[in-house]
Amino acid sequence: MHTPDDPLIPAQDMERGYSSEIVQSVWETAQVVPGNDPQVWRRDESGAWIHRLAYRNRRSEFGWEIADMGTVEAARVIERSGNLGG
Repeated sequence: MHTPDDPLIPAQDMERGYSSEIVQSVWETAQVVPGNDPQVWRRDESGAWIHRLAYRNRRSEFGWEIADMGTVEAARVIERSGNLGG
């Protein structure tokens, strides 16, 4: 199992495609879970755990991506392994 801070995946590749501000904005739409650091752990709309540093990390069980719904305002978090067979 790979961790969200896997050295095999360059950090600059993690947020490719969206600005850091958009990635953070979408992250903030994910569910905060009491007792967990909301800067690190959240749940997506399906209830799957996601890790902030696992953005676009398809090797992590906590990986997540942005579901582009046409506008930045409509973008949402999707967990990779549960929703898209990542």
